[in-house]
Amino acid sequence: MRTVEVHFGETTKRLKFDFNAMYEIEESMGKGISAILKEDQIGFRMIQVFYYAGLKHGKDRGITLDNVGQLLTSKIQDEECSFEDLMQPILKALDKSGLFGKGVKLDPSADYEEEEKNTVGV
Repeated sequence: MRTVEVHFGETTKRLKFDFNAMYEIEESMGKGISAILKEDQIGFRMIQVFYYAGLKHGKDRGITLDNVGQLLTSKIQDEECSFEDLMQPILKALDKSGLFGKGVKLDPSADYEEEEKNTVGV
């Protein structure tokens, strides 16, 4: 499965990055995905846009940017997440998308192959 589960308190949602999600991210940010991923600073807008596009294409079609902002605010406040913590599911879902070619990993610390072996047949 090419989605990543994200927990927001008691609610579990799925991030999925397909071609359409990537288009929405680029359109919203006003630049290509390569330039976005090379940025040194992670900002509120970047995180909100990635979650919005990823959740929308992960089967939460009715979600809005405002809904995402509320979810992320609660996650930061209730779970004391940092921006780096919030980026981990995004990077993992981008890797799983397959849009960047085989062998490309945006999160070099993750071992997705081992995880996929453990989830086969689940």
